Amino acid sequence: MKYCTKCGKELADEAQFCPSCGTPTRVTSVQSGATNTRNESGLELAIRILLIISCVLGAFAIIPLIWRIPMTMWYFDKKKNNESVSLTFKICSIFFLDLIAGILMLIDDGN
Repeated sequence: MKYCTKCGKELADEAQFCPSCGTPTRVTSVQSGATNTRNESGLELAIRILLIISCVLGAFAIIPLIWRIPMTMWYFDKKKNNESVSLTFKICSIFFLDLIAGILMLIDDGN
């Protein structure tokens, strides 16, 4: 069962827009509350690119690379599964991964 995120009206399973208010559907399940559709925001894309660049540029130093790659992959997995990223991880990203990517993570209001 799907509902509009703006007005709360019930939606048909195949609805792309809410028939009541016209808002594009971002489908959520009543049982789990999880997002069923996957739309990557520009901010999330920028974070991903910066994390990859950070790993590539940090490749000259083996020790920092040991935590950069797992942290980057962990972030990618969390976003792929529409799971939230903790504030602790975002702050650690500022110090251990990439300053700008960490700040963008803090700004990102998505899960």
